[in-house]
Amino acid sequence: MKKDDVIAYRDRWRAVADIELHELRSTSIETKWCQLNSIIELAIRWGIFKADPSEEGVYKQWAKLKEKVDKRRL
Repeated sequence: MKKDDVIAYRDRWRAVADIELHELRSTSIETKWCQLNSIIELAIRWGIFKADPSEEGVYKQWAKLKEKVDKRRL
């Protein structure tokens, strides 16, 4: 692969990333909320997530999610 090919490849993927970022930013809160609820519902059905409606349970679950997101950013 030549240098120009690598640069063109990289530039195409940067363009794709820019489009995806634009789509994420333009998605409505309602749509994001529906997507989140769908993910949670699937996780509950598959036994990955156990819903605890108590206030403490909600805080614990958000802490777990935050920890996982922080690990992915590394």
